[in-house]
Amino acid sequence: MSINGFGKDLYRVRDGQRYSHVSVHNFGNGVFRVDRPTRDVQVRDVTALDGYRVFETYPARDQSDASIRNVVLDNIQAQRLKRGFARIGHDSSGGTIKNINASGTIFNQSIPAGIAFMDSAHDFTISNCTMRHFRMELGAGRY
Repeated sequence: MSINGFGKDLYRVRDGQRYSHVSVHNFGNGVFRVDRPTRDVQVRDVTALDGYRVFETYPARDQSDASIRNVVLDNIQAQRLKRGFARIGHDSSGGTIKNINASGTIFNQSIPAGIAFMDSAHDFTISNCTMRHFRMELGAGRY
C-alpha cells in the first residue's frame, strides 16, 4: 500500500496490531504513533520518504502515558527524515529494532536524532541498523 500522508501521522497503533508492506511519503510526526499504553505490535517491511518521524510514542490529549511493550520494528527503509527515525518514551520496554536503514536531513537548521529513548524507556535490542545524517542535539528542551 502506498500512502501520501500530507504532513500528518498516519496510524494510531493499538494492541496486537501488525503492519507490513507499507510505503509512505510526506508524513508528519509518526507514521506509526502510539498515543496510549499499547502492547504486542509488529511493524515490518516499510518504506518511508520525506517525513518527520517513522515511529513515536506521544500521548493523546486524554492520556498521560503512551508506553509500548513488546514492539518489533523490522526491515524499514526511511529517507530524508526531518525529526528522526523513532522517539520512544514513557515506560516503554521489551522492544526489538532491527534491519533499519534511515537517513535524516537538515530541518530548521537542526539535524535530527536517529533513535531517541526518553523518560524511563528501557530494555530495547537494536541490531543491524544504519542511521545516517543524524546527531543528538543537547540543550534546554532537547533530547
